[in-house]
Amino acid sequence: MALVAFVLFLIQIAQASGLHERSSKSFAGSNSYYLHGLLAQEQASYIQAIQADGGKVVRLWVTGIASNCTKSSRTIPLPNYEVTIGRYETSVLDAIDNVLFQLHTAGIKAIISPHDANLLPPNGSTLGYNGIDIYGRTYSTSYSFYTNSTARKQYRERLVSILEYVSPSFNKKWADLSEAILAFDIQNEPMIASPDLLKQDDPTNWLCFQAQNMKKYLRIPGISVATGGIGGSQYVGHEYNLLPKALKCSSIDIMSVHGYMDQASQWAYYFPKLLTQTEAAGKNIMVEEWGVNTIPGDDSVETQAQVFNNAGVPWLYWMTIRGKSVDQSCTVADGSCCHVGLSTDARYDFEISLTSSRANWSSLYHTAGSTAAAQRWNMY
Repeated sequence: MALVAFVLFLIQIAQASGLHERSSKSFAGSNSYYLHGLLAQEQASYIQAIQADGGKVVRLWVTGIASNCTKSSRTIPLPNYEVTIGRYETSVLDAIDNVLFQLHTAGIKAIISPHDANLLPPNGSTLGYNGIDIYGRTYSTSYSFYTNSTARKQYRERLVSILEYVSPSFNKKWADLSEAILAFDIQNEPMIASPDLLKQDDPTNWLCFQAQNMKKYLRIPGISVATGGIGGSQYVGHEYNLLPKALKCSSIDIMSVHGYMDQASQWAYYFPKLLTQTEAAGKNIMVEEWGVNTIPGDDSVETQAQVFNNAGVPWLYWMTIRGKSVDQSCTVADGSCCHVGLSTDARYDFEISLTSSRANWSSLYHTAGSTAAAQRWNMY
């Protein structure tokens, strides 16, 4: 009888634990690849606004800042992290670390994307979709970068240098900074310019190789490895965000979905289908990057976000910005950077100001944060 009582006790504990896991809340936030380049006052006001609106995660990028004006705001230029391969400009990490401290103080966590695959040219081009960097210039094409053994090792070392960076704000390595960092991407949109590699399901096992190496340095729980949106945007005929090899890789924790849809129904086609696939593989899923344009007839931010909230899937918008978006008029008080760096093409005007009427960020973020998550996220 004592044994039976003990077994029943263990069952009760397991059921209670399962209930606790299912009680996780979803969350929402924004991407900001240039937040570490904003002037100090604008940095602080942006973070305060995200906090007040209920945002819980901001995705940061290890990237240089090329201009004094970025996405309608004044910015401080910063060098690329690698101007020469293997020589790291830690001033970029110092600037991001300062942002991490402010986010942490505000109760917001970060996802850090260590490199943008859109800087690697597709075959037949001299530039990637977002320009070119030292890896693109050295290896000429995205395909060469992913299939070259030297490039593979050099990128691994880049990741190690970021994970092993010692934070001046927290006095510990970023790899141990679970109080401030939710996840590290392997890369932003890996293989976006290498359709042949995507169709072949990552034949060189690049993704899992890099993820396995990252896990060697992420020694404490609470920081995950995320895919960063394999292949870029997910859409019918271009469905690579849940690449089979990535789903099978035990070192990958979060499958990142990216997409820019016209209609909420296009998202509803994928959810809960993608959620079911990731759960079967023992992984979490989030919509890490998505945006809405202003073409007449396209569904609004609120309508599309409702799909994610209904599915209990966390999401980060691309991109809530500190300055005015193109739907708002500039005044003299807004300064000379107002609207600089923003697209005026209705097909691509995805950036939305914190103060724009296009989206009620407070309602959107708070709704996500009060929604029951479909998966367990409270370990973060």
